[in-house]
Amino acid sequence: MSGPDAYTVKARWLPAALVTVPIVVLMISTFELDAFIGIVGPAGVSLLFGVVAGEIARSRGKGVELSLVRDWGGLPTTRSLRATPVSDPERRRRREQVEAVSGRRLPSLLEQESAPSESDTIIEQIVRTALAVLRSEESSGVDVLQNENISYGFRRNLYALRPFGLVVAVAAFGFTFAVTVLGILAWAVATPILLIQATVGVLWLAIARRDWVKEQAESFEDRFFIALDAAAARRTTRAGQ
Repeated sequence: MSGPDAYTVKARWLPAALVTVPIVVLMISTFELDAFIGIVGPAGVSLLFGVVAGEIARSRGKGVELSLVRDWGGLPTTRSLRATPVSDPERRRRREQVEAVSGRRLPSLLEQESAPSESDTIIEQIVRTALAVLRSEESSGVDVLQNENISYGFRRNLYALRPFGLVVAVAAFGFTFAVTVLGILAWAVATPILLIQATVGVLWLAIARRDWVKEQAESFEDRFFIALDAAAARRTTRAGQ
């Protein structure tokens, strides 16, 4: 069985891992490190946390994406590939490139007006097809495109887990503070733990935001069309040889 790919590790597992950080640092402080490692075990972490938490992050991310896309008026790539009544040479060029790479026809303006939701779904499917074709080619820039997609998945899933992350961070901070005040945990041990827990809480509040996800979606859009331009240039070069 092959190991997890880069997308699974960064986009699914890391957001889920961040949720548990406030609790894990407290557990490490209250148990001997060797005992903690022995209790958890690499196999248990891989099976219970890696798979289950990763799938939860993915599921939550997909659900949140629907809300984000509605707010954005569509994914950036989808909006850029919709037909418009006003002549736009750049948009037309991009549509032609996507159709050439994917081998599929994008919805016309009339089709979009009669069935906007279905047309957007078709555009998203065609983009995924074009991505698959681009990734199958040996070309510089495709790895960068994949990294942009991984970063988008990471941000989307992290934002989706934000409510859970905040609850865990606040609860862990409150528990750590309480046991320290009661004298169960020494301040010398508790201070760095409280700092980590507070930092994680600030991260959920200040960074894992809707605009942060949108920023990466737009970055992926830019990279996608750059990759299309590169693919078109390669086809032109091969045709001229």
